[in-house]
Amino acid sequence: MKKLIPVLCIILILFTAISCNSDNAPSVGGIKISINDGISRGIEPNISLDAAEYVVRGSGPNGQEFNVNISSSKATYTKTDLIPGEWTITADAVNSGKQVIGSDTVTVTVKPGQTTEARLTITEEEGEGTIDISLTAPSAGYTAVISKVTDGSLKEHTSANMVVQDNGSYSASFSLMNGYYTLSFTSDNPAVSLPAPVAFRIVKGDTLSVSFMAESKDGGFNVTINDNIVSTPVLTLTASPDTAGKGGTISVNASADEGTYAYQWYVDGRYIDNLSSSLQVSFTEAGNHEVSCIAADSSTGIWISAKTTVTVKEED
Repeated sequence: MKKLIPVLCIILILFTAISCNSDNAPSVGGIKISINDGISRGIEPNISLDAAEYVVRGSGPNGQEFNVNISSSKATYTKTDLIPGEWTITADAVNSGKQVIGSDTVTVTVKPGQTTEARLTITEEEGEGTIDISLTAPSAGYTAVISKVTDGSLKEHTSANMVVQDNGSYSASFSLMNGYYTLSFTSDNPAVSLPAPVAFRIVKGDTLSVSFMAESKDGGFNVTINDNIVSTPVLTLTASPDTAGKGGTISVNASADEGTYAYQWYVDGRYIDNLSSSLQVSFTEAGNHEVSCIAADSSTGIWISAKTTVTVKEED
């Protein structure tokens, strides 16, 4: 019996060693997380779409979790000592105002002793924003029309009759999903010159305030926009010359940053059937005339607009 005791001890030691090296032994792995900021910034709204940091969260087997904040300048992070199995990784992009502007989630499998790649692409937060519109105009009967690119072309998205306010102006408000839109007006009064359409962008949680002015046709009109949109990319109109006599020809050229654009032209609020990047125009009436343009990039869904004023003098 005494001889059996040492033998049993040796067997127990061997069994323990084999068990520690078996496939069932506890082991850890890691995840290398790579973040790609894919938020579109074509026209900057009020809410900043510049990520100040990324908030990364992970949840895995047996309730194991981690949470870490990393700088936007360092979009790669490696987490080790993770239990093998299926892990869900979420990254939120946060701007300097601590607002979540985009996120992405992926699921990966962590293997023992290995570092698994987890690649996330941050996309813009889906949700509604608001545009509040004010129109100062004579008479009554105005409709604000919102259009959006649908199936590759610009189509009416929604519209609303503008309501008269105590100060005599007209207003309308729209809640819209994030994206690119254009705003135009219609009127029951054909004697009113309406502002030319303008392009704008809605971001989740943002509010744009825009104001316009329309006058009778014999007096022309002014357009005043206070929408805090920073046009990036920028559409630039250049008139050559910017002053001419009645009947003289003025050439207006449109140039836009980064993209392939189609163009829509308006002269004193009237649509001109010309899709090129330049416009030749002449006037029979002296005074200041407004030339405006909308440029659309169908591949990105970006719509931008600009205007310029040319002067027509009486002939000597």
